[in-house]
Amino acid sequence: MSDSQPPTPDEQPSPVPSPQPGASVPPGAPVPPPHPYAAAAQSRSGLSTAALVLGSLGLLLGLGAIVVLAAVGGFAAAAVSGLAILVGLAGLVLGIVALVRKQPKGFSLSGIITGALAMVLGIALFGASLVVGVGQAMIQGSGGSESSSGSQENDGSGGASPSADASGPAGMQSGGVVFGKDLIPAETPALGSGETPVPSKVARDGKTADVLLYVDFRCPVCRIFEETNADLLQQVVQSGSATLEVHPLTFLDKVSAGTQYSSRAAGAFACTVQEDPKGAWPLYRSLLTAEVQPPENTGGLTDEQLIAQVERATGGASAALKSCITDQRFVPFAQAMNQYTLSTHVPNAVDPQLAVTGTPFAVVNGVPFTGAPNDAAAFRTFLTEQGVALPAQ
Repeated sequence: MSDSQPPTPDEQPSPVPSPQPGASVPPGAPVPPPHPYAAAAQSRSGLSTAALVLGSLGLLLGLGAIVVLAAVGGFAAAAVSGLAILVGLAGLVLGIVALVRKQPKGFSLSGIITGALAMVLGIALFGASLVVGVGQAMIQGSGGSESSSGSQENDGSGGASPSADASGPAGMQSGGVVFGKDLIPAETPALGSGETPVPSKVARDGKTADVLLYVDFRCPVCRIFEETNADLLQQVVQSGSATLEVHPLTFLDKVSAGTQYSSRAAGAFACTVQEDPKGAWPLYRSLLTAEVQPPENTGGLTDEQLIAQVERATGGASAALKSCITDQRFVPFAQAMNQYTLSTHVPNAVDPQLAVTGTPFAVVNGVPFTGAPNDAAAFRTFLTEQGVALPAQ
């Protein structure tokens, strides 16, 4: 047996009192263990930290969307900005929850603020990115190579063969046709295959305005613009108040059921410019009428039907003109000019960065018309603002 005896009640050790807050602990005195709930309370900052991290990440994604928009395109930037909205929202919600649970206020508020900023930035960029993406789709569509000369075989899919001769007709050195008072194309040398178009010279002397018009003969909105404003433009040109330079584009080959109608119509127009200059204007007007323009996603006129339309519009077609259309001589040229136009800036524009964003695209004295294609009053006002003398109504 042990000699030690249990202490008597009088000898029981007295409990060690917990030190009062702020009181010093005597040397050698036992220190009580930390309060278990105090340690837990001090460690509960996970939500506020997560809120700050998510809010900051959302803000970074929003800034990254700006870079993507400039480097890649609208729809890609929309995806990044959409992610920024979601991550920012998560940071905002977690910050509010952390604040309610009385977690560290600094982190919680930072998460709320950065999350909110990420959402605002993301929403703004999402809308802008969609607008840019739709504009890019209107120009290039689902097959940008369709409007490219030398990107694929000439099999009706919208591209010329790599070896195709893309030389142009006389009268279209700029890629377009300049009509003056007589409504006959201005004489210019032909553009060689692979040569860069030469911008037309403009006076900007206040006497004769220069009007640039980009159209696709398959574009229904171009037809609406033509029906609304072409008579006025014709009067202005015939009066000598302006010249009109027409550039046919071909990007709507993709809605021609594989027949390249936009390119073939533009090619037939180019053939007429070279072989029958006097017939170029009436043919241009006729190709943008409801009677001739085919609905989208249909094959459109065949080459033989285009020849028949040339004969109706101009009063006849020479053997050389018919052969030019049948051989599709200037189809590669039309596609090459489409590719060039959509990859460069508008020549002689006041804004050197101005680019064609769709058709119809009208530019007067270097300034683009931004009104509705079917608003005749707005177009008249725009011409007046650019110093174009208009005929009396």
